Amino acid sequence: MKVISFSSISMLFLLVLAQTSLAELPTTSTDTRRNAIGVQGLGLIMGNATVDYEHVFGSRHGLFLEGGMDFNGGHNMGVAYRIHSTKDKNRPAIQTSFWGPFIRFSKSSMEFEDSDTKKNYDIDMQMLNIGLVYGRNYSWGKCINFGWRLGYGLPVYTSYKWSPDNYKDANTVNNIISVVSGIEGGISIGFVF
Repeated sequence: MKVISFSSISMLFLLVLAQTSLAELPTTSTDTRRNAIGVQGLGLIMGNATVDYEHVFGSRHGLFLEGGMDFNGGHNMGVAYRIHSTKDKNRPAIQTSFWGPFIRFSKSSMEFEDSDTKKNYDIDMQMLNIGLVYGRNYSWGKCINFGWRLGYGLPVYTSYKWSPDNYKDANTVNNIISVVSGIEGGISIGFVF
C-alpha cells in the first residue's frame, strides 16, 4: 500500500510538472525534426540491449520512452518528461540539453559464489526508481543522433528473492543494490527525424 501511494503521488507530480511548464518559447528554427530513436551502445557492453525513443512537443517538451532486456532474461522500461533548453533558437529542441523527471522499472537476476563457503547463490530483483535526469542530444548531419544522460532515482519499491535464502550478507548486498540501481544513465546512438 505504501508503494502504491508513493507511486501515485509521484505520477501526479509528473503530470503537474508537465502542465505547469507548458509555456512555449519562441524559436527561429525551421528544422522540423522532432523524433529520435536509438540504441544504447554502452548497455550492449554491460550485457543488455535497450532501445529508446523521444518525441518533442511544441518548442521544448519531450516524452522519452525506453525498454530493453539483459542477456540473463531480465528487462527494464522507463518513461521521462524532458524540458529542452531554448538557449540556441536556431537549433531544434531535439538537439539540445534537457532535464526532467523519470520513472523506471527493472527486473533482473544475478548469481554469485560466497568466497567463504564456496556456495552459489541466486538473487531475483525488482526495482522501481523515480528521480531526475540531465543530458544532451547532438546530431551529425541531418539524420544521425547521439545523446547522453545522467541522473539518479530514489528506489520507491524493491524486492529481493534469494535462493537459497540463508546468505549471511543478504541485507548488505540488498542495500548496495538499492543504492546503485538508482543511477540513471545512458549513451544512445541512432537516428533523428
